[in-house]
Amino acid sequence: MKGAETGRNPPAARDLSADRRVLLDVLRGCALFGMILVHVSGFLMIPGGWWEGVTREGIALLVQGKARAVFAFLFGVSFALMAARLEREHRPVVPSLLRRLAALYAIGWVVEILTRFQILREYAWWGVVLLFVRGLPTRTLLALAGLSAAALAVRDCSNSAWLWAWHGREQAIAADHALLDRFAAERARVADAESGRSYPETVVARLNTCLRGIWSYNQITPGATLAFFLLGILAWRHGILTAPTEHPAWLVGVGLGGVALWGVHHWLLPAIPDVLATPMIVRHLRSGFGIVTDQALAFAYLAVGCVLLDGRTVWSRVRSGLSAAGRMGLTNYLLQAVALEVAIWSGCSLPWWEALGWSVALFCAQMMASQRWLNAHPYGPVEWALRAAIHWRPIPWRR
Repeated sequence: MKGAETGRNPPAARDLSADRRVLLDVLRGCALFGMILVHVSGFLMIPGGWWEGVTREGIALLVQGKARAVFAFLFGVSFALMAARLEREHRPVVPSLLRRLAALYAIGWVVEILTRFQILREYAWWGVVLLFVRGLPTRTLLALAGLSAAALAVRDCSNSAWLWAWHGREQAIAADHALLDRFAAERARVADAESGRSYPETVVARLNTCLRGIWSYNQITPGATLAFFLLGILAWRHGILTAPTEHPAWLVGVGLGGVALWGVHHWLLPAIPDVLATPMIVRHLRSGFGIVTDQALAFAYLAVGCVLLDGRTVWSRVRSGLSAAGRMGLTNYLLQAVALEVAIWSGCSLPWWEALGWSVALFCAQMMASQRWLNAHPYGPVEWALRAAIHWRPIPWRR
């Protein structure tokens, strides 16, 4: 542990065995399925009906945001793993990973303009920060993760508190309402762009939104994504994913802590009264300042996944399919984006049972297609391109 505290990686965590890399792919595959459920329920499921309401609320409560958090956490793990591998090979870490992040950012631009999926540019943007902080001591990285998660709340609440202190509560309340109205207007504008009369009009509107948001406050303010990146780096550094079953106390503590934070966020924080402070401060208090967060349930899923999917023969067939889908995670994510966009613009609307069946069928098709592809190719198509960007040389296309 001493090596981790000084920013150096302990020997056990310098690399992952083949089976541990499979575990990462399996967890990523599970997150991919969660993403399908969230997007299908949000965009294709027909509103109305008791069962539909229960299905939609269940996905929102148990899956929405958590799959994205798992992705971000595993991105941090994979980033640390790639950096360590480049160091062992005596290759330049910063230039190599900057090329990968630049390629990911370019892909994110295209995806964000052509579809409604919007996380890749954010991953590439905040991935640059990891290049310069990944070697910091553990306590420093934990502090940075907390500050990142709370940064947006601290920014907004500081402005509101300053107005309250210098101009009185009434003026601070009026300013907060004006700011919240601007937020609502921006969301309405984005929603209006997504409901354009034609696909070309929507693409142009998305491009304008991306250009306007490059240097926006929200773009340059860190958030939960960077926080989960940092926690992923720490999990890799301390060997929790190298041998997860050898850390039962960590797994139990992280799992129970995630459930507790999730429960507090959903059932205790919403009871904070409006009269306690200004609207902006109350809004962030109810959201737990980004730390007591709904996404914390992802830690419970990761802990359970490490136990159930770590080398158990009874899960071998499931592991094989999930691992293939997760190994081609970025390719499958882009295929999901295209499939959803085609379904939306073709007017596809599904009752809740068909939406769930469509989600399962799409993911099963991705698992089978990924297995067949990886039998002949070492990497998925997009993963191959990013690997070529890292090494700056041709990478074998077929096995």
